[in-house]
Amino acid sequence: MKKTIILSVSTAILLFASTSISDSRIKEDKEAEKLTEQLVIATGISAENMLILNQKKTSLSNLDDKLTLFKILNKRTGEGKKVVFDEQNNQVNYEQLKEENRKIRFDKMGVMNEALFKKISDGGNIPVMLQLAVKKNFIDKNQFEGKRIKLKEIASAEQDRVAKKSKELFTIIQNEYNLKLSKKASFFGPFVSVVLSSNIIERLSKDSRIIFMGRDKEEIIEYAPPTIPQSVPTTRTDYAHNQGFRGEGVNIAVLEPGKLTIPSSCFHLADIQSNSASFSSHMTKKVWE
Repeated sequence: MKKTIILSVSTAILLFASTSISDSRIKEDKEAEKLTEQLVIATGISAENMLILNQKKTSLSNLDDKLTLFKILNKRTGEGKKVVFDEQNNQVNYEQLKEENRKIRFDKMGVMNEALFKKISDGGNIPVMLQLAVKKNFIDKNQFEGKRIKLKEIASAEQDRVAKKSKELFTIIQNEYNLKLSKKASFFGPFVSVVLSSNIIERLSKDSRIIFMGRDKEEIIEYAPPTIPQSVPTTRTDYAHNQGFRGEGVNIAVLEPGKLTIPSSCFHLADIQSNSASFSSHMTKKVWE
């Protein structure tokens, strides 16, 4: 009798668990079926021809909406579509939401990036990098195939034109805002490196002639960064080295669109790691000029 009771209880538990799993699967199937119907309506693609390439949760920094973004492929035509639903699985106009988010952000911080926006609350003078609204002329490099010198001349002339326009525009802005610079501004293309007060930065951040403002100096790291030996377990480099992969014979090329501003050996175009060196030592062992 005792064994029979135990068997009956076990059977009941199994039946309950089986029923719970079955109910859960039925619920999931119904939700998936409903989602498919909504995607069919949103995209105009039949369920048979629909392939969901990607589904991810997303949100916009200045809005509370929690969104789900779908990338859909029409298997018959090869056409791709993007669909976005809110938390209630209602289709939303994602581009409209992004524009709304952009406006809220602009009202809050103008064209400043997050780091600069946080820094201005400290007050005082801050080194900043401005990007001025100076349009660059597109150069079609395909037109200069086999004419490398000519292309270089045209690219250099365009760079000089942009730099000249940038200086002229910044001079106008400087006069309008009566900027008293403690340090001379430096220019590179449409970018201006300058030290400004937090008050002026706030005013300039919504000037349409400036399209970006960010901090020009990196934060000082107040903690000691990990040494190369300390980093090895994190990067799992020792596993690669133990299998014989040590970078021997690997050439490293540094490509820079313009003149290098830092004359350092780290920018030489042919660096190699010595196979005999310890993996905990510095990476570059030999440099050829």
